[in-house]
Amino acid sequence: MEKLTTKKFLRLMNDYNANMLAVERATKKQKKFSYSVKDIKGLRESPYAGKMDLYMEKYPTMQQIKKINQELNKNNAFLKEELKNPDVKIHIASILGYEQIDLKLINTKLDRSDKNYFIKEKQFHIVVK
Repeated sequence: MEKLTTKKFLRLMNDYNANMLAVERATKKQKKFSYSVKDIKGLRESPYAGKMDLYMEKYPTMQQIKKINQELNKNNAFLKEELKNPDVKIHIASILGYEQIDLKLINTKLDRSDKNYFIKEKQFHIVVK
């Protein structure tokens, strides 16, 4: 099996039509990735500077998504559930459906009329049972 490099992983995640099953298969033996958020396509000039750890464990049930959303809502954060917006793709990949979620950065919900609303940093450590 070809080794999944950070560069290849970012390329997969940046593809609007990325097949998440292919990502899951590719990460079978490498479950944790650390990468700079500023390297993500479309976020190079973003104020998200920093690193994230991504745990590829499994995909979510609706119950898990609801539980994660509840936890994030307590902290004035949000979970974007669609993959259409490239700016939130990494946010989704870092949150959805993992047994252990260790986020260095989470997008806090600010004024949605402001195009820079994905900016405030929060740190969470959530274990979804």
